[in-house]
Amino acid sequence: MNQRQAIVLAMRVRPRAVRRRTWARLTVSIYDPIALAIWRARNPRMAWFDARVRWHYSFGWPMPAYFIEA
Repeated sequence: MNQRQAIVLAMRVRPRAVRRRTWARLTVSIYDPIALAIWRARNPRMAWFDARVRWHYSFGWPMPAYFIEA
């Protein structure tokens, strides 16, 4: 399920008192961390590389070396 599908599904159960924009933002705020955790679990090596690049960028260190496996 992608983000758009999650919003469409959430709109089907939206209470009438809640605006569509508010409900969509709530849906995304719940969907995004869960999707990110699933991505990290399914791609641990890429998640680790992503974390290293973020740390190096934020602290101003040179970028980590990486190897492209053939």
